[in-house]
Amino acid sequence: MPPTKRGSNPVPELRKRTGKSARPRKSDPESARLRKPPPGTKAKSESAKPGKLAAAEAALRAAGMAYPEVTEDFPWGHRTLKVKGKAFIFMSNEDGALGLSVKLPASADFALMQPFAKPTGYGLGKSGWVSATFTTKDAVPVPLLLAWLRESYRAIAPKKLASLVPR
Repeated sequence: MPPTKRGSNPVPELRKRTGKSARPRKSDPESARLRKPPPGTKAKSESAKPGKLAAAEAALRAAGMAYPEVTEDFPWGHRTLKVKGKAFIFMSNEDGALGLSVKLPASADFALMQPFAKPTGYGLGKSGWVSATFTTKDAVPVPLLLAWLRESYRAIAPKKLASLVPR
């Protein structure tokens, strides 16, 4: 690329030469590839995991990936499971803590009575999103979290896909 004046934007020049924007679009398959961690590296949620937290995360991931038309993405470096492009669980396992957020339209009130749960930030708690955090000292209630995962999937998935997953 030819040198540009200080403060000038090289993007229009790139667009002229290649006919493409400098930034890939979300619908572009190349863009989807760029959002995933490179092969041979680990996402933030895959590094330095204590045993029971890693086991709980693996159980949630395996159960979530078994639902119809689920994909995995890593926005902000955290594991996210999506159905038809919409996230139904966000997970992170770093610094000795497992954190997750799910949408619970039916059981949010019960969930928020648990000592490890709180409304999800950024105003999502108003829509039924609940976040839970566990440390290595905590007992992780995997069966309860699997039920929350199922409820979150059913809340986010289109009706045809949600009907394939039993209540």
